[in-house]
Amino acid sequence: MSLMFSIVTPTWNRLDGRLERCIISVADQETDNFDYEHIIVDDGSIDGTADFIKGRCTDWEWLQLVETEHQGRVIARNEGMRVARGDWICWLDSDDAYDPMYLATFAHWIRKRPDVDLWVTGAVVHGLYKGPDCTGYGGHGVPKYTRLRRPWVPPLDRDSDHVHKLFNSGHVGTGMFVFRKRCLKVTGYLPPWANHNETADGIDEYLGLEPGTTGYGSAGPKGGRPKGLIGNPHGDDHALFQALCLRFEAKILADEGRRDPPCLYVHYMR
Repeated sequence: MSLMFSIVTPTWNRLDGRLERCIISVADQETDNFDYEHIIVDDGSIDGTADFIKGRCTDWEWLQLVETEHQGRVIARNEGMRVARGDWICWLDSDDAYDPMYLATFAHWIRKRPDVDLWVTGAVVHGLYKGPDCTGYGGHGVPKYTRLRRPWVPPLDRDSDHVHKLFNSGHVGTGMFVFRKRCLKVTGYLPPWANHNETADGIDEYLGLEPGTTGYGSAGPKGGRPKGLIGNPHGDDHALFQALCLRFEAKILADEGRRDPPCLYVHYMR
C-alpha cells in the first residue's frame, strides 16, 4: 500500500503540551485503508523537542523527525514538504489538532474524485484565555469563545474556466487544505520568508504577478501595508493556498448525509 498522506508540522519550543496534543491528534486518526507519515520539522528548538520526538518515533513508525537550524516556520515547512513521500501533503501547525476523521474523510473524496488536486475543509476555532492558570495546553485549553470557519474557495474569474480570483487573507487556515505534492512542481516551494513583512513584500513575485497586484506589500495602496491582511503569523498558508487556487481547481470537501461540509481542523488562538 503506497503512502497516501504526508503531514508536515514545523515546530519551535512547544514542549508545553501543545506539540504533544498535535501528535496525539494524528495518532488518533481513523486509518483503515491508507498509510501516512507525520513529519515534525524541529526548527532549532532549545527545549528538548528533538529528544522528545525521537522517543515518540520508537512507538510510532509513521512519525519522523527532521532537524534544522532556527530559520523560521516557512523554511522549516519547505524542508518538511521536500522530504515528504506521500502523494498528498497536509499542513498541521504544532499548536493545533486534527479531528479523528480528518485523513479518512479526505481519503474518501480523493478516491471519489481523482481529478481534483486541491481539497478544502472547515475548521473549529477556539480562542483560549492566556495566563498560567488557564492555558491548559495539554488538553483543549479554556475557551473564551468557539466559532466555526466554513470551508471556502474563491470564485472563478469570469475570463477563465478554472482560475480563481485573488482574495484577502483570513479565508483559510493552515490545516484547512490538502493538495497533491506534484502541485509543487507548478507553484514551487515557498520563498525563504523570515516573517510576515517579508511574506507581504514577496507574495506578488511568488504568485507571478506585477508588484502591487495583491496590495499586501510596500507597493500596495498608498504605499503602505494594510494592517492584518496577511494573516497570523506569517501568511504562508494564505500564500500557498492562493498559488494553488490560481493554478488548480479547488473543491470544498463534502460529507454525505450532512447539510454543511464538516469542520475537521481545530485551530487554537491565543
